[in-house]
Amino acid sequence: MSDLDLVTLLDELEARLGGEGVEGEALAAWRARFDEALAGVDRGPEWSAIVARCHALAQRLNEEADRLSLERDRLRKELDLQADGARALKGYKPY
Repeated sequence: MSDLDLVTLLDELEARLGGEGVEGEALAAWRARFDEALAGVDRGPEWSAIVARCHALAQRLNEEADRLSLERDRLRKELDLQADGARALKGYKPY
């Protein structure tokens, strides 16, 4: 594979990150294609720029994972509060 194939895959990931988000299955499929392309890449004169771009995308993925973890935690707290409210209403006996 050529460096261009790898760059095309990086473009695809950037487009996914710029959209609504990345589904886990889609990211896993992308990673399999990326690993395959990386194994056979030529490592031409633009290789250092490609590596830098890969590191930047990895950082963006980590930031997105952190953001999603915070959102998950917020939703869990909200659901716990709703469950607490439902239990409180169960015990409420109007006179």
